[in-house]
Amino acid sequence: MADNLRAHWKLEERVNALKIAIQLSKLLSDTSQLKLYSKKYKMVTNILDEFGKLIHIRIQSKAFDINETSLKSSSISNQSALTYQDGSNSTVISLTDLDQARETCRNWFLKVASIRELVPRFYAELSILRTCDILFESTSARGNVLPKEQLFVEPLNRLTKAAWGFGDPIVAIHARIHLCKVAERLITWNPESNDSALLDLVSMNLDNSLTLVARLDSATIMRTIRAQMVDTTVVFDLLSNALQSIINFITQKCDAYSDGDHISQNLQHNLQVLFAHPMRHLNQILISPLSSSIIMHSTLKAFPSDLIADHSMEFVTSLQVIYERYLQSSVNEEMTMIAPVIYTTIGCFALALDESDAFEASADIGLRENILKSVLEILENIFVHDNQAEIIVRAQYLRCFAAWLSYANHYVDSASFDVMLNKFTLRIKIDRHYANHFQILLDLIKSLLTNKRTLGEFQEIFSLKSFSQLLELLRKDDHRLEAVRWILETMRASLKLNKNCPGESEISNKRSINFMIRLFSTMNDSLSVLTATDEIEHLSQLVIYFLNKISIKDHKELLDFYSRCRESLGNLNPVLEYLARRVLELPMDFRAVNRKRNQRQNFLNSCLAYTFTTLPALNDPFDRLELYIEGSRLALSQMSISLADYYLKQAISELTLQLQPKFEETKKISVDMGRHLRDLFQSLVDLVLQFEDHIDLEHKLNLTSLITSSNFKESPSLFESLKRLNTINNDSDTTI
Repeated sequence: MADNLRAHWKLEERVNALKIAIQLSKLLSDTSQLKLYSKKYKMVTNILDEFGKLIHIRIQSKAFDINETSLKSSSISNQSALTYQDGSNSTVISLTDLDQARETCRNWFLKVASIRELVPRFYAELSILRTCDILFESTSARGNVLPKEQLFVEPLNRLTKAAWGFGDPIVAIHARIHLCKVAERLITWNPESNDSALLDLVSMNLDNSLTLVARLDSATIMRTIRAQMVDTTVVFDLLSNALQSIINFITQKCDAYSDGDHISQNLQHNLQVLFAHPMRHLNQILISPLSSSIIMHSTLKAFPSDLIADHSMEFVTSLQVIYERYLQSSVNEEMTMIAPVIYTTIGCFALALDESDAFEASADIGLRENILKSVLEILENIFVHDNQAEIIVRAQYLRCFAAWLSYANHYVDSASFDVMLNKFTLRIKIDRHYANHFQILLDLIKSLLTNKRTLGEFQEIFSLKSFSQLLELLRKDDHRLEAVRWILETMRASLKLNKNCPGESEISNKRSINFMIRLFSTMNDSLSVLTATDEIEHLSQLVIYFLNKISIKDHKELLDFYSRCRESLGNLNPVLEYLARRVLELPMDFRAVNRKRNQRQNFLNSCLAYTFTTLPALNDPFDRLELYIEGSRLALSQMSISLADYYLKQAISELTLQLQPKFEETKKISVDMGRHLRDLFQSLVDLVLQFEDHIDLEHKLNLTSLITSSNFKESPSLFESLKRLNTINNDSDTTI
């Protein structure tokens, strides 16, 4: 239809183009598909605006004798001038040209006035209303300069009254949105001045729209919802967003003229005037909970958060009234359908208070706690009465509670916050269907940690028992993995930003350490055989970062902590390697602080035993071989001969396994063997030579046999070591 309209216009078939515009306008009177109405409204009004622009350009071209194509690309309005400048030439416009343009303009209005139906006539007249400027030009030609904005106000006020003729409230409110949009384009307004033409017009349409919403019949709305098989939130969003759009015509202009920190008295007055309209309708006696929720939600979304905070107790009172009317609903089905709407409104109230700088700066702790107590009582009562909760109801409840949990996290003490979160987790555990809303639960977790900056703030949340219970609500492994990864990544990013803060570089609190181990265990258990190698590497580096942040002064407790980590992180191979290397460093640190020989020896044996039992789980054979050699070196240096014997035996066995595939080409073994393996081989031989007096003869012979069978004579260093190994044994010649 839009393409046909443009095609008819190019062919100068104006009547046919108008007919298509009328057909497009009629589409806006059809609300049989509520889900698509807002998109349809935007598309149709854009096309009608384009149609009105084409008419305006045609009339301007007639008045000023300009080609329509050049006028489309020109930014000259020619609304108050009688000459058209083109380079050095100036074309004087005669009154005859203006009279012809005026006749064309009047002809268009006569055609629009002949439209029988109200909806297409209303939208068509708004589309061509801008062409009235040519009628004002005739007055200017006679020397009388008229305020054009005031002349536009009269037809706009008339159309405002005509909008009462719309039968459907959805159609009527959206028509008023378009009227305000046209008025904003035609009437210039400075909020700092006393000119209130646009403010009065928007206020009038807002008040009329609020009246329509207040008079909504819930039973009729419910029948429409059931007939179209949609949720109540569809109608709620449609009407709430419409009211918000009307309010934004003024509030957004006020934001443009404010400096962000200070609003002038005139701007405050304008906002208060506009704010009084929804508050007056919100406190009406005979208004349904659905209508109250729509009005309140649009008010909370459209007005500045500081203004909402100033009237916070009024909104709390309104919520209590909404809840009382909700209980008076006679049909349980109607209660279930209205519940998500009320949850959305209550959650929006929390977000508005959370965004208010004035509310945050306020020192009235009692007010904050009273608001939270009152709202939680309403939520609790609605949750209890909502026995037939559907999926949409559960989702809206979770979003609402997440908003108030963020509020409580910012404005109340930790004890009250813990009690609130604990009640929530216990309630959700009863109904396992809530676990299906993973994304909302994850958003709830994010709301608790997003604004945390220091390690102490994170530890304060981790120390809460209710937070651990919150993580348990996630049933699926992939959901738990995503949640834990987000927590650790967020915490790491915050710690890196605050790395220069004193006392913020180490995690020493025992409860926080236990919680970190729990996070590690959850992450490890959530992995599967299909997890990508890159993902495992990323998670391992994340865990290693926090293992480096753990501060435990006592070496025995640190070894015990590493033992617990090994039990919890068996699927993260890089972490096991890190733990093995870290434990091999502990005996030397312990030796520096402890002078008791028996204790040092026992601790050394414990560390060596820990590493020895950990190494078989490593996937990389080179890492295993390297750590076996390091363990042997540590045991021999501390004269732990028995454990050194175990390490050497495993090292030689590991080296033998790595050389077995090479036996088929013994002549090329020194060439084909990787540089790293040769270095490890050399390191093992050097270790045996360094501690040859404490090495068992069997290990020497096995190593000598391994060197000779692998034909390492092409490696000078290994061959020299071979000679030294054979000098150890009297039977060395026969061995070679």
